[in-house]
Amino acid sequence: MRLMRNTRLLLPALPVLFALALTGCEEEETAIIEPGTCWVYSSNSDRLTLVDDNGELDVVVTNPGAAAALAADTNDGTVWLVDTANRRLLKYSPEGVLLRLISGFAGPLDVAVNPDTRDVYLLDAGAGSLTAFDKDGEELWNLDAPYQPVEVVISGAADARRLIILGPDELRCVDAELGQQLWSLDIERDLDYRIDAAVEAESFWLCDGDTLERRSLSDGSVQYTHEAAQSPLRVGVNNLGCWFYDTADGDLYLIDDTGAELAEIEDPPGVPELGGTGDKLWLIVESDDLVALYNENGDEVVRTTAVVGPAVLGPVR
Repeated sequence: MRLMRNTRLLLPALPVLFALALTGCEEEETAIIEPGTCWVYSSNSDRLTLVDDNGELDVVVTNPGAAAALAADTNDGTVWLVDTANRRLLKYSPEGVLLRLISGFAGPLDVAVNPDTRDVYLLDAGAGSLTAFDKDGEELWNLDAPYQPVEVVISGAADARRLIILGPDELRCVDAELGQQLWSLDIERDLDYRIDAAVEAESFWLCDGDTLERRSLSDGSVQYTHEAAQSPLRVGVNNLGCWFYDTADGDLYLIDDTGAELAEIEDPPGVPELGGTGDKLWLIVESDDLVALYNENGDEVVRTTAVVGPAVLGPVR
C-alpha cells in the first residue's frame, strides 16, 4: 500500500538496454514485526526507521539509498526499498540486515508486496515496465506498463490478487500470479492522481485533487463518487474504509464504501502522506518532522517529531 508518493518522477520510456543484477545477501533469522508498525524513510538524514504503535523508534539503517517508495512484507516486517538515485531495489530485515539487492533498472519508482506469496512487484518508470520477483529476488515475469507509470497497488482475494498500475491517463489491471493484463482503462490526463486499496478488497480508491472515486477491481468502473470531497489530494485505505485529505478545508476524513463519514482529523500541519494499517492510519508530514498514528475514531495515539524530514512511509499491514 501504500504507502507515500511525494517523489513524482515522470521519466520518458527508455529502451530496455540494461540487465538486472541480483546480489545474493546471506539470509538471516529476522525478528517478526507485528502489523501496525511503520517503516519511515528520512530524506534529511538518509535513515530508515521503524516506529511501532506505541511510538517507540528504532533507527534500523543509515544511508539505505534515496527512497522513492517502501513496501513492507506483512509476514515478517521486512521492507523493500526503491532507491531511485542508484536505480536499485533493496530488501532489509527489521534488524537492518541487507537481505537482497537488485540493480540495473532504468528508473525504479514504486513497489508492492504480495501478502500471500511474498512476491514483490517493481514499477520501473524509465523502462515503462512492471517486473515480478519472488521473495529471494528471482525474476518471475515482466510486462509493459502504461506510459510514464507512477504507482502500483495490490489487492483482491488471496487466490486472485490483482495489481492496479496507475499512469497519468491510464489504469491497468494485472493478474499478480501470471503477469497477464486483465483490463485497461483510459482516464482523463492528470498528474495528481493517487490510488490505494485495502489488502483484500474488491475495489480501489482513486483521487485527483478534484474527485474521489471507488472503482471496481474487476473492470475499473466507477462504483461510487464521494460528492462531499472538494479537493481530495491524498488517500490512505485501511480495513474500515478510505481516509482522504481535502485541501479545501485542510482536514482528513474517513469514509466507508458507501461514503458514510466515520471519523475526522482536523487541520493536520502541511500536506500529509497517508498509509493505512488494520483499523488505524499512519501519517507523515515532511516539512514538520511529524510521524503520527490515529485510531478508528480519528484520535491521535502516537505523535513524534524525532524523525527529521520523514519523506516516505511503509506501514506493516
